[in-house]
Amino acid sequence: MEAQAGTVHQPFLYNATEEQLQEFLLLGLFVAGKTAVVQQHKLHWFLELLKNRVFRSEDYNPFQRLGLMEENHLLQLLTYCKVGQYTRLVKALKWLGHKQWELPENQFVYNITRDELCECPGLGMKTASFFLIYTREYQVHACLDTHILKWLGSIGHEGVPSASPTSKKTYEHWEETFLKEADHMGKDPTELDFQIWKHYSTYGNKEEVPVFLSPEQAGNQETRSSSLVSTLEETVPASYPS
Repeated sequence: MEAQAGTVHQPFLYNATEEQLQEFLLLGLFVAGKTAVVQQHKLHWFLELLKNRVFRSEDYNPFQRLGLMEENHLLQLLTYCKVGQYTRLVKALKWLGHKQWELPENQFVYNITRDELCECPGLGMKTASFFLIYTREYQVHACLDTHILKWLGSIGHEGVPSASPTSKKTYEHWEETFLKEADHMGKDPTELDFQIWKHYSTYGNKEEVPVFLSPEQAGNQETRSSSLVSTLEETVPASYPS
């Protein structure tokens, strides 16, 4: 069965509705530092309770509901759903809720920039980039998670951090490095991001580290096996939902 768009296994969510975009941004917040599939189920549970038990109304979107909730009630709901990271999430969700009420309809999730997203407590450049690259086409950002950083180290870059950099300058350095590698390979950065994540989430360290080579690198390694590339190519569908 094909995975639903805007989920862990099929994150591409171009031309989405406002509510879909809000839920996807929440997904990015919930999965940070956690097992993605598990947190995705907890987010779905959280949103169902928020809609059907707390407000019991179709009149509000998720961010509006968050803005209307008292912090202590929001904490109780998050705790009930066992999502973890409660202090960070309460601050982030309340910020998103207030921002939704401050701005005109649709302006927030459709037009917000990465720098503006990073003003949200507990939401860094990695999560902001994750949201933007999978909901807007032709973005020049990179989601520097542990998979991307591990891959950069595997192809010969030295000094790659083991975790997503918190310094903006450091983040932008490695982001530029990843974008250049994607360009050398003739690949869309977001598609490459998904290929790498899919490989590591499927094989972990049981399989040889995937090495995507630039044309220059490939020309100097004639004996290189093509099995690694073909393995990753198979993890990405030929087309994505529009």
